Amino acid sequence: MVPARCPGSVALSISLLLAPSIGNARAQARAELLRQALGTALGEDTDIQMAASYDELTLRALESSADLIWAPPSLCARLEGAARAMFRCVRRGRGTYRSAIVVRRGEVKTLGGLVGKRASWVDPLSLGGHLLAVDYLRGEGYLPSQTFTEQEFAGSYPAALANVVNGHADVTAVTVPDGAETSVAESIERYGGALHAERLASIAVTGETPNDALVFSHSLDEDRTAELIERVFGTQESPKTPSALCLALEADGFEAADPSDYRPVKRLLQNGTRLTEFPPSL
Repeated sequence: MVPARCPGSVALSISLLLAPSIGNARAQARAELLRQALGTALGEDTDIQMAASYDELTLRALESSADLIWAPPSLCARLEGAARAMFRCVRRGRGTYRSAIVVRRGEVKTLGGLVGKRASWVDPLSLGGHLLAVDYLRGEGYLPSQTFTEQEFAGSYPAALANVVNGHADVTAVTVPDGAETSVAESIERYGGALHAERLASIAVTGETPNDALVFSHSLDEDRTAELIERVFGTQESPKTPSALCLALEADGFEAADPSDYRPVKRLLQNGTRLTEFPPSL
């Protein structure tokens, strides 16, 4: 049962930390949706913060400097022993997603056509926007340092997609729920708009990895965590589907998860420097 609040007690507030990968404009809109969703579910003020980079997001999450973290899989993989609870987003009935390798439509049709091209990735720690794609390319025999003449990190999906559309780069990667062409187009439009969806297409889709998750950090004690989880998700006997929160995170629902579910991702991250293999000049 949720503890009753004493009359006249000090109003509580919750802090939520977001990843930077969705871009500033979408982050601001999503922050407002999340503020409203959590305010409704919790009956408390919510302070929404956006990390400037994946490094900052990881550091702050490991330090428990925010109560809740909307964590990408790369961060979930590092939180074993550092999270009170974790609820994975479910989209289209799946708790997993993939990465699509994206180019300008019609210009490159095979992986071999990437040789000599320029890549614009999202972030070194982004699975959907970097690591899954690079791991896939390596598995197909295309080492990044030998395939691309340039590699850069744009900081967000919108920026990376724009680099390809504008000709500043030739290839990037975007998170997709599955390998269907319509799903790829929808993901490109979600992050870059309809014009980008018309001009870009995928030439390959990777294997799957667990979805992002809402993480309850150790800044909350066990009782406070249990209270918040019951308010948002209900109990096993009487579960809730937090529709406003689903809307804010573009999810159909949530499922309880554990950082150990992300151990394959952790192994991928541990090989990250081997996967990237940037030339010394970069």
